[in-house]
Amino acid sequence: MSIETFEKASTILWESLAADGYTGIMQYTPFSNQYWEEKCKIVLCNYENLGYEKIPATLITHDIFKGWITYKKSKTAHFTAVFANTLKTMMDLKNISVNDMKKSYYDTEKIWEAMKNMVYMNIRPTSGANAGRQNKVETQSIIKKYKIEIRNYIDSLDADVLVVSSKDAVNLINYLYDLDKNKLTFNGKTRINNMFVYSVRHFGWFYTYSYYHKKANEIFYDIYHK
Repeated sequence: MSIETFEKASTILWESLAADGYTGIMQYTPFSNQYWEEKCKIVLCNYENLGYEKIPATLITHDIFKGWITYKKSKTAHFTAVFANTLKTMMDLKNISVNDMKKSYYDTEKIWEAMKNMVYMNIRPTSGANAGRQNKVETQSIIKKYKIEIRNYIDSLDADVLVVSSKDAVNLINYLYDLDKNKLTFNGKTRINNMFVYSVRHFGWFYTYSYYHKKANEIFYDIYHK
């Protein structure tokens, strides 16, 4: 895969949504072009974003993501960044304890920078209304309607690791990839072609440092010994 492949797949998805009258289109891209050169390309995928539903489309940059942590005070974004920093530290073959992970919560600059060469996204490609809870019906409907476009978009990221949070996202991944025998299970893992896929609890609703430290270590071990 390449930047050109991603640009084509993402453009098709976004233009298809716009042509059908959707607003709140969330344009998730790698935070830097260095992503494409990484030995291990990591994509962190939550469920849905909220509050952008009236804006036609929003390109989510590294700086916008920082704002979610520092100004918007998004628990989901903040704890995703804590997890990303933990995983990156392990991938760099450096030690990081559960206590170190807890301390990193307060170093927003560090955890934000740790995500610079990763992708942050939600499985729902549009924003939900700021209602404070998942709109599963709407999300499932969009995923089913744009199954091919969303799957092609994810494939175009050429990820080595895809981390998916929340229970319903597990079902949606299985649906997108027609998984029957090697289904992704909640808190479990599977492999789709060359991509390792991991299910974790939702970063914004449940956060136990020891749980996510263990998950990061599991991913590191799998990638290091593959």
